[in-house]
Amino acid sequence: MNFKKVKEEIDKIEAVCIERKLKPTARQIISVLFDRLGMTENITMGVMFHSHDINDLVTRLQTPAAGGEIMKQEAHQTGFMREYRESQRGTDGTAVLWTGLSALGGGAEISVIASRAGRDASANPKTGDAVQIAILETGRKPQEAYKGSGGVISSACPQSCPHLAGRADDDDDDDDKKDPSPCYLKWWEAPTATFGAAARRVVTERTFADAYVRLGYAGDPSAAPLEVLEVIVKGTKRHTGYTADWMRLTAECGAVDLLRWQYLLMASTNSPQEAAIAQSMGWRTFSCSESAEDDKAYKAQGAELCPNVSHNLTCSECGKCDGTRRGTKLKSIFIPAHGAQNNYTN
Repeated sequence: MNFKKVKEEIDKIEAVCIERKLKPTARQIISVLFDRLGMTENITMGVMFHSHDINDLVTRLQTPAAGGEIMKQEAHQTGFMREYRESQRGTDGTAVLWTGLSALGGGAEISVIASRAGRDASANPKTGDAVQIAILETGRKPQEAYKGSGGVISSACPQSCPHLAGRADDDDDDDDKKDPSPCYLKWWEAPTATFGAAARRVVTERTFADAYVRLGYAGDPSAAPLEVLEVIVKGTKRHTGYTADWMRLTAECGAVDLLRWQYLLMASTNSPQEAAIAQSMGWRTFSCSESAEDDKAYKAQGAELCPNVSHNLTCSECGKCDGTRRGTKLKSIFIPAHGAQNNYTN
């Protein structure tokens, strides 16, 4: 039983509330417990077992000696959850939000995992501080899944992505062998650390309230259910998201579902020609530029240079790569090739 774990979390909540002069209700405390520990049968029994401790804590915090004001019920989730999450910076904030079969086929199980939900600010100079959402296979280490070990294709990335392992010979060694890692992401680093996440949380529309969420820092969001991604994004201050699977989504989704995908994600394209096709289908695009000629072509299409390059803004400060969340007329974005395999600088 996890009774001890529940009691330890209650003690942490008490310390935070006293320090920040918060006066949550019992319902608010229980919400935090499930958010931190997950809504499993054992945790639920632990919460019930310690219900008297929760009520005693509420009573103690409501006394004048505790200081502060009683929080308004309407804002309890946003305010209290944000305060508590901020208090947990420096702790392990990685959690599994959903697990199930990938929509990309292959028969593999994937997990949607949030990292940095309660950790120190991200040191990533481009994205800034963000809750990072990864889509990873549950049965293979990220680098093995990416490479398609054992001849089994990745169920976290679409086969349409040109950056899958072994898709291009771009290592300049004249051996005509396909480069083992054309992806911008170093799969053996951050995704491998995320892969070890053990905690499971129930995600709600308030879980990431007022945060910046980055959908798919590893893996493609299209592998996960649309409804799960919508719940993650709802209530956030801003989000960004990209999919290399835009062609399949356009072909297979009904009109309403396609608009929902386009609301969440940018179509990730790799040439001005691809960008033009995606835009004609209703997508805003995020495109990789390989040359000055590409830059001119993207600008001619009405796209703008990524503000991280033009104005040194982080993604958390900018937030323009949020699909059609702020309307369909917002400009598309292009950027010089970047990441682990960057061969072009503007």
